Amino acid sequence: MSNIITADESQSPYEKRLLEEIRQRWNEWDLRDAEQNDDMLQYDSFYNGFLAPYFSCYHCFDTKQALQALDMEVDEYVD
Repeated sequence: MSNIITADESQSPYEKRLLEEIRQRWNEWDLRDAEQNDDMLQYDSFYNGFLAPYFSCYHCFDTKQALQALDMEVDEYVD
């Protein structure tokens, strides 16, 4: 997905700004994960940084399914 977004040259200024804001938030949470910058977020960090406004409970079934759907390597990290 990242490669597709990067290759898309038709991004509007709004889209570019939005992606920059998301990347900045990602980097902030990535540094909080054991003070690393490895482009991987633990489930709880991704939840707190991105999902909490949309999923009211970290331990609920729907939240766990959403996190697992984003975990492409099945290692309990979102990258």
